[in-house]
Amino acid sequence: MQAKLAEGGEEVMVDGAIKQAQRSVSAEVRNPLLSLKASERLKSLSPEVRKALRALLMELRAEAHAKAEASWLKRKGPMAVYFRAVAVYAGHIARLLRDDAAVGQAERTV
Repeated sequence: MQAKLAEGGEEVMVDGAIKQAQRSVSAEVRNPLLSLKASERLKSLSPEVRKALRALLMELRAEAHAKAEASWLKRKGPMAVYFRAVAVYAGHIARLLRDDAAVGQAERTV
């Protein structure tokens, strides 16, 4: 069962009942790459380069997510985990490249 996003958290199944789990509002918890010094260098790139790199990473994220799902359906667990990790890292790096104006907006793509 896939959890649906709710205000302030996610609905999760606990002991057969759906309960609300609170999500952290700390940026470093949601995106651990923010704690790395190199993430600041990404922010220093020109807006054009950041936009192009972000688009590429979001494409990579979508493709890796699809491969993870396909691998899981074929019972290829290790490959599913690998591609899922690729998708997560690509998404986290892409979010580091957002414009400062877009950071405050709720941006969630599948």
